[in-house]
Amino acid sequence: INSQVEGEAHETKAMDDLMKGRVRPWFVIFECTMCLFLWIVFAIVMSNKYGTSFMSTQGGMNSIVEGMFDLRLYGPECQDYRGQIWRWTTYQFSHVGASHVLMNVFMVIMLGIPLEGVHECWRLAIMFNVGVLGGACCYFWTDAHTPVVGCSGGCYALIGIHIADLIMNWHQKRFRIPTLVMIIKLILIDILQYTLSYDDGSKSHAAHVGGAVAGLIIGVLVCKNETVKTYERVIAVGLGILGCILMGFSLGWMGAQHDGPLNIFEAASGEKGWCWFRQVFDRSFGLDYWVCIRCGTQECINTWSNQKYIMEVDASECATRGFYYDGR
Repeated sequence: INSQVEGEAHETKAMDDLMKGRVRPWFVIFECTMCLFLWIVFAIVMSNKYGTSFMSTQGGMNSIVEGMFDLRLYGPECQDYRGQIWRWTTYQFSHVGASHVLMNVFMVIMLGIPLEGVHECWRLAIMFNVGVLGGACCYFWTDAHTPVVGCSGGCYALIGIHIADLIMNWHQKRFRIPTLVMIIKLILIDILQYTLSYDDGSKSHAAHVGGAVAGLIIGVLVCKNETVKTYERVIAVGLGILGCILMGFSLGWMGAQHDGPLNIFEAASGEKGWCWFRQVFDRSFGLDYWVCIRCGTQECINTWSNQKYIMEVDASECATRGFYYDGR
């Protein structure tokens, strides 16, 4: 378990600083307090307002003005939100249910305190929020439709930062092997959970992937590294360039969509962008059941809005049924 280290082991110094009060995990305390406090207060308010279960209600900053602080590109009537850049980070302060917020808080505490003990408050705050931003950038081109809340982008960034810390400080880590094993286990568990879970189209995993990648990149660039080796400089330059390319691509992809948001998988399938969906019933289709339709332009919305029988529908329901009309 113990490995030979060059100089003082990071874990020894971090634990000593934390135990003796020389370093306080202020960022971890702030992030966890904000997420928990905002969720508890507004989950109580929203559950009373709508008669929903407190334990499964969405609460947080997004409840102050509903729909104003979550991560989304367009509104339900195709309002363009791409210029509202505060959404790219404020979505971290809202959560859906107790299990969501408690799991994220647990990850921040478990993964964040050891990092803050070594790299200090301001470094971790920067890296965590770069992860949140990275989650948003990944969302722009791999999802683009599902409204997202939660600090999962930052939580997964912490995994990426731990990997970066191992890369840049391998010989200063006494418990580098157990740390590596723990990270691999976390990744495998998450992949297994994703594979086995039922995807009804109401959840987005884009922020997880984007956060982890952004955490790895910013971790290599920002993590403390007292003994910089040549290969570490090469890795830092390469990942820095990659990070700029990924961010530029994400923003470029988002800005290039003019007929509703479109993700890269839909584009590869020849589909059209969309931001409005409904279910309609029309016997002229030769069908005796309701069908889902979606649009990405005002002209399309106006055409379908004239249907005699038209209703709102849950996105997960249409994801299961498929779309009778998708703009093609």
